[in-house]
Amino acid sequence: MATSFDVIYTLNGAIETDSRLADKPENIYYFILYQYLYFSLAEFSNYCYKDLLDMIPFQQTIDTYESDGIETNFVLASTPLVGGTFYVSIDGVNLDDSEFSYDSGTNSVTTDFGGTNIYISTYIIGQFNEDLNAREIMILAEAMTFVFTESFVNDDKQLDQVMYSGVQFFSQSQHNKININIEQARRDVSFKNMIYYTYGRDMPSTVQLAKKAGDL
Repeated sequence: MATSFDVIYTLNGAIETDSRLADKPENIYYFILYQYLYFSLAEFSNYCYKDLLDMIPFQQTIDTYESDGIETNFVLASTPLVGGTFYVSIDGVNLDDSEFSYDSGTNSVTTDFGGTNIYISTYIIGQFNEDLNAREIMILAEAMTFVFTESFVNDDKQLDQVMYSGVQFFSQSQHNKININIEQARRDVSFKNMIYYTYGRDMPSTVQLAKKAGDL
């Protein structure tokens, strides 16, 4: 049995609905998610004492072309990944599977119509080579979410906005403080879940002391 990374990704509603990722090509979207998962794995290893590195990692190939708008056959510089998913776009428009074909004999992609900017990628989302249990999947998803939240605490675009709620205006510093509180709350939940996974109860006094010492 195996566990696809996508099983974990689908539990990250905050990430999936974020507008900054909405327009990313599929391969780039999964590459970004893998970066968050990689951090999550480090947290899991530190606190849960289990090696989850037996995996097929995210992989991708990317070929880009500047075309004359007429040509529809493109010889790839890279070899598509075995078992990979194709992502093909022309001038920023994603093509359906029925709108292009791949010829392994010539290692080329033929599209139904031409364009000036051609983007062709194959990617593998990745998987763990063991069947993770529900708690392990949840821990990894939660750790991904808190580092994602942390990543936009100091986002300049966020700070440039003035938020309005009822009759109260929030200053930029207040808005940043709210984001920090959200990030800390998610971090606390993630840490607690990892401790429960390892010890089956609240952290023992030795771990509490170690955590306090680390906060000093």
